[in-house]
This record gives sequence, C-alpha cells and structure tokens, in this order.
Amino acid sequence: MTPRFNAASTLLASLDREDEADALRNDFGAFARKAWPIIDGAELIPDRFVALLCNELQAWAGGVHQNLALCVPPGSGKSLFASVLLPAWMWARDPKWQVLCGAHAEELAIRDSVRSRDVIRSDWYGERFRRQWALKDDQNQKR
Repeated sequence: MTPRFNAASTLLASLDREDEADALRNDFGAFARKAWPIIDGAELIPDRFVALLCNELQAWAGGVHQNLALCVPPGSGKSLFASVLLPAWMWARDPKWQVLCGAHAEELAIRDSVRSRDVIRSDWYGERFRRQWALKDDQNQKR
C-alpha cells in the first residue's frame, strides 16, 4: 500500500459525514477506495498503479491535462476508474457536470453507466453527496 492511501484512510475514519464528504470531493483516490465495494463487492487493494491512475485522473479532472490516454492492459481497471468512478466523483463535486460515455461495444458503455448509476444511487453516496439533488426520472435509464 502507498502512504497516501494509508494516510487518507486514517484521516477519513476520524471525520464526521460532512467533513468526510468534503475530503472525498478533493481526493479521487480516497473516493475510489470508499466507493469500490459498491461496484465490486470487495475492498480496493491500493497499490502504486491504482495511486498513479487516480492521481492522473484527478489531474485531468482539475485541468492539468487537456487530454489523457490510459494505455494499460485489459483488466487493469481503467474502465472502472475512468468510466464508472470518475463520473460519480465529478458529480459529487459539481452536480451540473455533464459527460458522454462511450465504448467500442454498446454493452460495455451500458455496463459502465449502470455501475456508475449504482454508485450514485447508493445510500453511501446519497448520504454524503446527493442530499441537495436527485436523478431525473426521465434520465435515469439504462440506455
């Protein structure tokens, strides 16, 4: 485990829900670790790759990178981080943020959109980030 994840875990465990939400809005890696069990059913085991991926995605979201290409082998988690967790994190930061997700196969785009929606509709997410907004019924669709 990287020191960053250990420090974030210790800090987050001591915060109340509002302070935790504020901390998670500012740290995509910490958000990803907390949200991971919703999409995978297990705890995220952080390593250097996960920390690097989270840092690069957060840098992209913060405007450090105009473009970002994730060139890693299949099964590395890039879809889970970039297409599932990143949109949920961005909406936690700014509910007006918009995204268009796609993939080389329709079933992959649907799979990732459903997983992202699962995070957003979870009690965990709602208690921290979705207190002032909700998904519109006409937009809460699988396709």
